[in-house]
Amino acid sequence: MLGVVPASPMKGSTVMQDLMISPQQDQLIDTGYLGTTLPRAPEPSRPDNARPPVATPQTAWYPPPARRKVGIFVLLGVLVTALVTTTVLWITAQSELSSVNAAAAVVAASQAEVPEMLAIASEYFPNATGDSGSAHVVLFGSQLINLDTSLSPMLQKLGFSSAVIARMESTRALDGTQTAQGKNCNVSWTYHPDHGLDLTFESQ
Repeated sequence: MLGVVPASPMKGSTVMQDLMISPQQDQLIDTGYLGTTLPRAPEPSRPDNARPPVATPQTAWYPPPARRKVGIFVLLGVLVTALVTTTVLWITAQSELSSVNAAAAVVAASQAEVPEMLAIASEYFPNATGDSGSAHVVLFGSQLINLDTSLSPMLQKLGFSSAVIARMESTRALDGTQTAQGKNCNVSWTYHPDHGLDLTFESQ
């Protein structure tokens, strides 16, 4: 409800003139409390053909093209360096692993090829003594006459050359201890007419 504050009666004015609202009174807005008014906010003045202001859209900021290219090159360089480093480490690890496996295979093969001396000697000479690493055999009488049939098969199995059996047959007492090398083993022997041909085989 708009409250109208009548203008103060002027002398000689009519009732209608007294009820007329002055321009100053028209700028007051009734607040709902009797006799209390607040001033009306003045409207901004603008030309009739003026348009209301339009908010300017905010655009995202992007770095200049040159700076973006430098950043891309730096990132590519880091990725290439990381890839090369990883590849080199992987190749090195694989090479070391292959070397370890090869060495282990060689050791395993060598261990597998080491002969069980007593077991092999017992196949040909039941009276052989010793253990897995060595065997002692003594040959007498007819065994010395037939070395090609009694001793030669054992020497061949242990990897000795055919010349070893010839050396054993020609050994004399004054020749002392003789030796020969086989496959992962060796043999030493002496001969005496009273004691026969004394042979000792040892694995390596």
